[in-house]
Amino acid sequence: MNKDNKFNFTEERLRKIEPAATGKRAYYYDQSTAGLRLTVTDKGGKSFQVQAWSPVKQKAMISTIGKWPSVPLHEARSRAARLLVEVRDGIDPLQQKRQRRAEMTIAEVADIFMQEHSKPNKKSWRDDECRLNKRIIPDFGVRKMSDLSPEDVRRWHSGLVSSGLSRTTANRYLEVLSGLYTVVLPKMENPCVGIKHYREVQRDRFLSQDEVQRLFASLEAEQDEDIRDYILLSLFIGARRANIQAMRWGDIDFNLQQWCIPFDQSKSGSAMLIPLVVEALDVLERRKAATASVFVFPGKGKTGHLVDLRRSWRRILNHAGIDDFHLHDLRRTLGSWQAITGASLHVIGRSLGHKSTAATSVYARLSKEPVQNAMQTAVSALIQVASMPAEEKVVKITVNKK
Repeated sequence: MNKDNKFNFTEERLRKIEPAATGKRAYYYDQSTAGLRLTVTDKGGKSFQVQAWSPVKQKAMISTIGKWPSVPLHEARSRAARLLVEVRDGIDPLQQKRQRRAEMTIAEVADIFMQEHSKPNKKSWRDDECRLNKRIIPDFGVRKMSDLSPEDVRRWHSGLVSSGLSRTTANRYLEVLSGLYTVVLPKMENPCVGIKHYREVQRDRFLSQDEVQRLFASLEAEQDEDIRDYILLSLFIGARRANIQAMRWGDIDFNLQQWCIPFDQSKSGSAMLIPLVVEALDVLERRKAATASVFVFPGKGKTGHLVDLRRSWRRILNHAGIDDFHLHDLRRTLGSWQAITGASLHVIGRSLGHKSTAATSVYARLSKEPVQNAMQTAVSALIQVASMPAEEKVVKITVNKK
């Protein structure tokens, strides 16, 4: 055991522990409490565990106490001492936990799932929370985990589509319900196993030339400057919705004309440098002169930044007469217009922050300049289309062959 990994735990020392190496876990052991250890993931998540020898099973047993700092150190030490006594007396704490959870309701297990798994480990935890609160808990919350049958799940999954949800959305709901079993009760029979997913068609929606004109006209008439600027930046930058909502001034370098998305906010788990085209810089410089907030798009909620745009987005689309178009489709529009104006797939992938094992080495060799040039060419084409006379339906787009 590495001596640096064994010391007297204090809240301050636990706070200073860095994330483990990528793809690894690191273990730290408390000199003050036998068997107590802290497991640290490469994302920085920290969990207390007890490691003890079972005389009944004749092997070491590991039982998770909970996440730090939700479980404070003094409580972890107290629970570790109790668990050690139980294991030495022949009691299996893991089996006891499984039995207790099997008799819990789906709503109770959903809370454990969110607190111990989704929130500490997933950037998309709000999606899980939304799906649990919208359909899973209202439909199944009072039922015990052991009561749900495969036929119950099959009918429910089918009913989601019958109620108007898309097949893709129904599949996401099924995956969250299944996760309650696989994550919280991995030894229990999962009633979601064997339920056939609906076939999903990859979405390829992006703005046509005519729709570009109508969207820009709608934005010009929009009174809410925050919403208008948010949509323009989404189109000019092509970043993910949540990243733009949480954009901070401290991550923007106006001199280098780039925006750094921190690793803990990036879907890929790595920091991302996004080139900023002239039009994006114009929007940002205007906003910076008018706000004292740390966020580019400040909000009044708990996050401190803009969060819910659905009502405003529907208003803008209705005014523009555009149907079946999601906020995420703005990101796809930038990528599509880069392709239309001659950018390579590797450059497009780099500009959108795609992480592909096949293309990683190629991305690594790409400097910012060709990526920024491709983005600028695409945005300039969009602006050209948006500003042409309404009676003109097609504009000749110059293809950048560099």
